[in-house]
Amino acid sequence: MQAITFTNYGYIKYTLNLLKSVEVNNVNLQIKIFCTDQKSYNFFKNKNYYAELLVPEEPTIEKFTTWKAGVSDFGIMMLNKFVSIHKTLLEYEHVLYIDGDIVVKENFNDYLVQEIINYDFLFQLDYNPKREIQNEACAGFMLIKSNIETIELFDIKKINKKELINLPSHDQTYINLNKDKFKYRFLLPSNFPNGAYFSKFETNPKMIHFNYFVGQNKIKTMRKYKEWYL
Repeated sequence: MQAITFTNYGYIKYTLNLLKSVEVNNVNLQIKIFCTDQKSYNFFKNKNYYAELLVPEEPTIEKFTTWKAGVSDFGIMMLNKFVSIHKTLLEYEHVLYIDGDIVVKENFNDYLVQEIINYDFLFQLDYNPKREIQNEACAGFMLIKSNIETIELFDIKKINKKELINLPSHDQTYINLNKDKFKYRFLLPSNFPNGAYFSKFETNPKMIHFNYFVGQNKIKTMRKYKEWYL
């Protein structure tokens, strides 16, 4: 299993916090960082992290920090995210994609590899208290089994780029529109919570995804729960 994340220079503090959480909590997880600009690549390489400079399929925005669905520039960034996933699926049997606003608390490698045996995807449940039915897959934490179908799903040469950029939640909407074509299951939210679930139930999880918090409120919330490692 190869874990990957995706960043640019405007998002390096979150990505670095993810990496520090792995180190501080003594988790056995090597994360490859795909960087869309030279500055972020140099930053992580100089700190001896496993980084690769991604040649963007679309122009990237070096200082772009508003990683928020519904912003057109965010949609362009998600095209580059798909490139990083597709590239890794061509090289490894299992690919774990992890967003930079996640902190890792415990080892979960063996558990995930065992759980995906009969599936193509394991998704974090994107819990939303306003939804009557909880069935939204989160594109920020997912284990993907490499096969012809999953490789094709992330191949941007076969994706309508304009349509993806204009989807309400871009990559996440795209994945949820297509997930029923695959065998998948949701990870237990008590072990793999998103921000909305964790802030409501405060479980003792293996990781925490601080989505649903934007800008400085995201860092503020991470500090509140002592999950800001910088």
